[in-house]
Amino acid sequence: MDYLTLNTPYRFELQLSKSYKQTVEQLVSGEVVAAFLGSFIFAREAQNHRLRCILRPLSAGGRPLLQAVVICKAEIGLHSIADLKGKKVALPSALSFSSNWFLNRALPENGLTQSQLDSVHHFAHHHTVVYEVLKGNFDAGVVKDRVANEFRNRGIRVFARSEPIPSSPMVVSDQSPQAVVQAIQTALLKIDASQPRYQKMLSEWDAEFAYGFAPAQNEDYDLLLPLVNAREAP
Repeated sequence: MDYLTLNTPYRFELQLSKSYKQTVEQLVSGEVVAAFLGSFIFAREAQNHRLRCILRPLSAGGRPLLQAVVICKAEIGLHSIADLKGKKVALPSALSFSSNWFLNRALPENGLTQSQLDSVHHFAHHHTVVYEVLKGNFDAGVVKDRVANEFRNRGIRVFARSEPIPSSPMVVSDQSPQAVVQAIQTALLKIDASQPRYQKMLSEWDAEFAYGFAPAQNEDYDLLLPLVNAREAP
């Protein structure tokens, strides 16, 4: 927020929300000007609530993409999603891409249904999923690749990945003043993580936003609509 306040004519404050649903409500009501949403929830809610994405965070590799990954403890003998039959699996939010990809695409493509697992449990945060796997409470978990990378060499192993999808976007609504939206875009797009003058600042930011941003448009997320429809199907 300090960066945006210093690099635009506006003063910004961080507004926390307790859920994806609350974040959408804050955007629609005009309580917040912009917010980060999960890729899946944005694809699900964009049309109904006149939401528009303006930016996508870059990964450490400089691409505005993410993947869901399936993890287990390093010493556990799991090597494919098909190996999860009869196993306990930890998942993040039921409205995350990671959860919906795993349940509605990865399992069917590997000849499994959710009922063939021992159990599935959703947790509020991706990091919690990793901790639950490390503690041995679950045989496997599904998280964003960025989160799994934070635990590299700390006892987990990735054994399956989703296709790359657009990273979690910064989103505005038709209530957001266009001048403020433009100022946010301009300020964040000029960040270059390869330049020393930005590196100290970025090292203090959440890892998800520490590599800069790319422009985004709603159509980028259309590839998630089949998963959205699969979730909504009776």
